[in-house]
Amino acid sequence: MADTSSPDDLGIARWHDETECLRDPSHVQNFTPPQWRDMVLGAGFRIAEFSTDYRTQLEFGDWVKTSGCSPEVISCLLQRFEQAPPEVKKAFRIQSNAARISFSWPITALKALKP
Repeated sequence: MADTSSPDDLGIARWHDETECLRDPSHVQNFTPPQWRDMVLGAGFRIAEFSTDYRTQLEFGDWVKTSGCSPEVISCLLQRFEQAPPEVKKAFRIQSNAARISFSWPITALKALKP
């Protein structure tokens, strides 16, 4: 299993989820690595491998295009990225130059086995 995840910091995780909900109203939550671990173990599986070493590199324009965001939503998301607190910019490696914003979401990857 591999999926995007949020850092343990609740403020950063909140920014991440609010941003994803703006882009995709069906979004519910990005779990933290410990939450992923707890869910898998709680479901009765054994974790054979677990990694938080991966990230998904994204470009803002492509990211909003793939979800079909309206111009109003794109404007709101641009403002969120431009005005993100320093700790958010660091956590998601948000960089902007000219008219391009790039960033990355952390990924939790694990291999779970039946006991």
